[in-house]
Amino acid sequence: MTRTRISIRRGSAASAAVALLVLPASSVLSPVVRAQGLSVPLPTARPQQKLSASEALRRGEYARAIEAARADLVATPGSGPALSRLVAALLETGAHASAEETTRAFLARNANAGEAWNTLGDVLVARGRRGEAEAAYARAIASRGAASLAAEASLGLLLNDRGLRAEATARFERLIAAYNAGRATSAQNLIAVGKACRALGASNPDAFKDALKAFDEAAALDETHEARLRTGELFLEKFNGTEARTAFETVLRTNPRQPRALLGLARARDFDGERGVPDLVDAALATDPGYAEAYAYRSGLLLALEDFPAALAQAEKALAVNPSSAEALAAKAAAQYVSGDSQGFAATRQRAESLFPASGDLLVTVAEAAVRNRLYRESAQLAREALARDPRSWAALASLGQNQLRLGEIDDARKSLERSFEGDPYNVWVKNTLDLMDTFRNYTLVDAGRFRLFLDKKEAGILGPPMGALAAEAIQKLSERYGFSPAGPIRVEAYPSHADFSVRTVGLAGLGALGVCFGPVVAIDSPQARERGAFNWGSTLWHELAHVVTMGASGNRVPRWLTEGISVHEERRARPGWGDDLSLEFLLAYQAGRLLSLRDLNNGFVRPRSPDQVSLSYYQASLVVEYMEGRYGLAALRGLLGAYAGGATTEKAFESAIGRTLEQVDAEFQAWLKARLAGPLAGIRPSGAPGSTKGPELDTRAALEARLAKDDGDFVAHAMLGLLNHREKREDDALKHLERAARIWPGSSGDESPYFAIAEIKLARGDRDGAMAALKALVALNENHDAARRQLASLLESAGELQAAFDVLESLVFIYPFDPALHERRAALASRLRKPREVVEARRAIVALDPVDKAEAYYQLALAEIDAGDRAAARRSVLRSLEVAPRFERAQELLLRIHREEKIP
Repeated sequence: MTRTRISIRRGSAASAAVALLVLPASSVLSPVVRAQGLSVPLPTARPQQKLSASEALRRGEYARAIEAARADLVATPGSGPALSRLVAALLETGAHASAEETTRAFLARNANAGEAWNTLGDVLVARGRRGEAEAAYARAIASRGAASLAAEASLGLLLNDRGLRAEATARFERLIAAYNAGRATSAQNLIAVGKACRALGASNPDAFKDALKAFDEAAALDETHEARLRTGELFLEKFNGTEARTAFETVLRTNPRQPRALLGLARARDFDGERGVPDLVDAALATDPGYAEAYAYRSGLLLALEDFPAALAQAEKALAVNPSSAEALAAKAAAQYVSGDSQGFAATRQRAESLFPASGDLLVTVAEAAVRNRLYRESAQLAREALARDPRSWAALASLGQNQLRLGEIDDARKSLERSFEGDPYNVWVKNTLDLMDTFRNYTLVDAGRFRLFLDKKEAGILGPPMGALAAEAIQKLSERYGFSPAGPIRVEAYPSHADFSVRTVGLAGLGALGVCFGPVVAIDSPQARERGAFNWGSTLWHELAHVVTMGASGNRVPRWLTEGISVHEERRARPGWGDDLSLEFLLAYQAGRLLSLRDLNNGFVRPRSPDQVSLSYYQASLVVEYMEGRYGLAALRGLLGAYAGGATTEKAFESAIGRTLEQVDAEFQAWLKARLAGPLAGIRPSGAPGSTKGPELDTRAALEARLAKDDGDFVAHAMLGLLNHREKREDDALKHLERAARIWPGSSGDESPYFAIAEIKLARGDRDGAMAALKALVALNENHDAARRQLASLLESAGELQAAFDVLESLVFIYPFDPALHERRAALASRLRKPREVVEARRAIVALDPVDKAEAYYQLALAEIDAGDRAAARRSVLRSLEVAPRFERAQELLLRIHREEKIP
């Protein structure tokens, strides 16, 4: 089976096997307002003119639509279409009670009006009275009027929801027959056919293409937006966010207030990981304050932020509007489950199952909420329970398979995902994950004590030994610190393709993260997945293993900000230079008041307002943890994790573990942070002010010099002018400004850091000590700087500081271990330091890198193994050398030497 990977990037093309639903390209949007990533069409000013009710409704001029529709009903009291337009306007603005009252008044005068009975059915569904709605639709069908097919589809959906699938399918097939006989030619009837086909798609995926065809035909005739909205919602259901966005934006060009289009666009943007989603949901509810699905969706957004009370409150608002809304019941159940309210969850689940006895959708929704809150094992169990209710729930199978993969149950995961894909070949997450699993034949599983290292076969020999040793060290130290030792083996996966790592994590390419923890399974980028020097795989692994411990210690209920903060804090403790350090970006954000409060810190990870807010939040969270440990001791952190494991809310966890409220700790932290940053901030000019890092005052040498003439304490100006001079080989001026910058802020480690340039200048001038000092300062702050470490190791070795040079080379293994020259240098230095075990490690890495002269590499390894006292390994290595080069004399002599020594008693 060929499956083309789907990327998270907008506009990506899907293969025929996945994205079978394709709309024509949309035209460019009309003028837009852009704020917080939100794009909403700007209403065009129009002169007040007489509009028909249908045109006013189409434009979103609801007051005029209601006025015109009421006038139409006065003029033609028995007009079903006029009633339908009036009720549509009332429903879209949340006036559900008025819509029902108006419809019943109409029926009191026109008891046999089939279209009115169909309209009443729609109103009753919106109000959560599904039994009454079934009766109303039945009256509409019996009338055999213009709306009978529409009522047939709506009644079929209600019956399908109640588990009466045979009866529902019979109704849907009648609609298909009507279409094929040419009796479904109006927009309303074509939409009904599309709804029927969409429902039939659960057992026949090709029916989704028929649904799209029907909706497209309806859109050409539709005086409302219903067909286009149905198209967008179908695309969302089938994981095509790009085409869904096109459909909703088409509606919004005409009616910028259309609530379903606004919510649909929010969902499409959420699918693509874009900002502005809550703003769109707010806009939908501003138009329709009775939009139950929008409240339910907002509940899910809040649940992702781990704001459980607010999530529950939004779900309750949805249920107040529509007590039988499947989305609202699922939102409430999810909030109850994730917050630990098992009794409330059971009651909500029972209520939903009485309404939807054959559906597993609620449990799938709760399972996905559990994933977002890192409850992977629980999510898998919920998916199993969903399948018990509905064995053809492809979403439940997908959820189960993804969670089995997260838990390391690889074979079971493949079976679940294959079954899901057979039933729903449009699911891009499943398709991409199966593609990834097809590559697993290129990997090997290395047994490393408590760890199972899942590594590319070409990388296992290089990565396996240092990864196994580092993982063992990390888990021992972290378990001791936090009083929790994970049970069972821990699976660590490293992917040489970042796209593969991204698919492993979220099912789509395009993820920006370096690592992920699923509890007993950790996945990271291999060093070859990124540009050399772009990241440190050792600190990344340490970070993720810290998650293994903190998630385990808290029963997977630790808040996102706290587990991330602990992980970054533990990186910094693990090795000099590891973990996030104070950055220029953080200082500027602090000056601008852009840091979040402790209560809102989760937002920075889950719903960032700007591209840099995620990285800012990681560092801020680590500082909060550093502050709490320094102020209250490690016992406070352990106490917090234990409190979460016991089901405590954040408020109660802080009170029990620290004896302070969250706000009190936040206020203390802010005072501590202000004092901590006072020194660095003295040399940093606020962003946007004279002396900032942006603006025309940085464009030229003259501008920089003018800034410094006014303010000699401007770090950025000194650093930038120094780097500019260095690039232009004006080294005297460069050194003056660079050293001044280093004195103003010694902790600079990013691209603006002066240290590497200082080292280059001093080394060129023969000042080796000065160069070493600058490089030492840099590597103590920057975990990724490969070139600085290589140069520092050479300088230390030439200065006779062999152990220090060797330590620097060892740190390079955690940045890029695929350089043969690095391991040659490690072997040579280890030999001089009389470290035979380390020589063997380096020589084995060289062999694993498949050198050109493999016979020599095996020979050198054999010599190292003899020195380390492992004669058996030396024999194997020298024999491999001779397999490659049978006449290799030195290898022959070494083999004879081993034979002679073996005969000596």
